Amino acid sequence: MITASRNGRMIVEKKVSTMKVHPVAEMFPMMPEEELDELAEDIQANGLLNPIVKDKDGLLIDGRNRLEACKRASIQPRFEVLNGTDPVAYILAQNVKRRHLSKGQQAMLTAIAYPDSDGIGGRGNAGKSIPGIDFSKDLLKKARQVLRYSPEIAREVISGMKMLKIALAEVQKLKLEAESNTSKMERLRVDARDLYDQVSEESLTLKEAMGAFSAREKEKKEEEKRRRVEIEVSTRLFEQAIDLFDPGKSKEVDKFVKNLLASIDLKLTSSDITKERLTSVLSVFKKIVLEWKE
Repeated sequence: MITASRNGRMIVEKKVSTMKVHPVAEMFPMMPEEELDELAEDIQANGLLNPIVKDKDGLLIDGRNRLEACKRASIQPRFEVLNGTDPVAYILAQNVKRRHLSKGQQAMLTAIAYPDSDGIGGRGNAGKSIPGIDFSKDLLKKARQVLRYSPEIAREVISGMKMLKIALAEVQKLKLEAESNTSKMERLRVDARDLYDQVSEESLTLKEAMGAFSAREKEKKEEEKRRRVEIEVSTRLFEQAIDLFDPGKSKEVDKFVKNLLASIDLKLTSSDITKERLTSVLSVFKKIVLEWKE
């Protein structure tokens, strides 16, 4: 719509340049400022050769750059209504024709436009149903994997900052790390609830908590090792003591005791051995007999 004229030039009403844009069309970036100015000069000199496309409800389907250039050139834009055509397929086809997009970029744009596997594709080349687009079903599947896990990385693919195969590898690595972190949190929840709570409350990072948990586990293993050594030593000493005081097959206990005492030099002992200590030791052996399990 034209509202006035200035120096013989028509001024386009601002609202035409602020039309609501189809979300798929918004995925494609606008031209740089210099190119928009050049397009405006061309439109001013030669007119708008290709009309701007909208749907029956007035949603802009194609021509954001041309619409902005018309505003800059103060030229009233021409519109045509898209009828009977899938607007998403139309937007993708028109933009792929104008831009040098890799198959990975095409696949990612299609994945965003058709996020469900039923939206597009089939056997062979998934992009064949859209004019100008041609990529494999496998590529579309990979693009959807990236998109589902990280829309931010998906945008990097569209912008050309990252190849699809690199984006997929990055997403798979992030996914493995996330699964590993989930597993670590579950282990803390079961075996170290205090550390789990501190991570949940963000007073500790998961890395810090796992470091503390590892230190605990190491100390626990060392303690278990020390305990095993003590048990082994105690067992050997107990066995030697039994062997020492066991008369064996001999039924002459008195003679056995006399021979045993005769073979002991009390001067070589490191502690005092008294009748009281022997009586105490005897009470321990009696207790062992009562508690012994065959």
